[in-house]
Amino acid sequence: MLRVVYEPDHRTVVLLTRRLPLLRFRRPEYLTEAGMGQVEWRIERGLLVSAAGRGEGYLRIQARAGEPAAGKGDVLVRISAEVANFYPFLRGGGWFAQLGARFYNVTQLRIHVWVTYGFLRSLARLDLPTSSIGALAPDSE
Repeated sequence: MLRVVYEPDHRTVVLLTRRLPLLRFRRPEYLTEAGMGQVEWRIERGLLVSAAGRGEGYLRIQARAGEPAAGKGDVLVRISAEVANFYPFLRGGGWFAQLGARFYNVTQLRIHVWVTYGFLRSLARLDLPTSSIGALAPDSE
């Protein structure tokens, strides 16, 4: 029921159709350094984002390589996922904010955690779809 629509300047998580955009992210921003890689998507808008949170929040995934295990060629890679400054529409505002926060914690927050764990498991298995955008593909020249 959920799918991601890839465009050159944004990614949108939709419910069934493009007419129901749940979350829209700006194009990913990549950072790489020795032993570390990171991708960050700024949250732009969507039905699940409150007006106060548009353009403020982000989703960041970071991978850091540790030291190789003694006598082995294996390297432990630590993956972290972070969502910051995300203000869900369901949380509400004003007098409803406290009740809305509880409602969000028992519904959407748990769903987000499950989806994140599933994604991280797919990373561990290297079970990733081919990029439809190809932003990091080597130049053909």
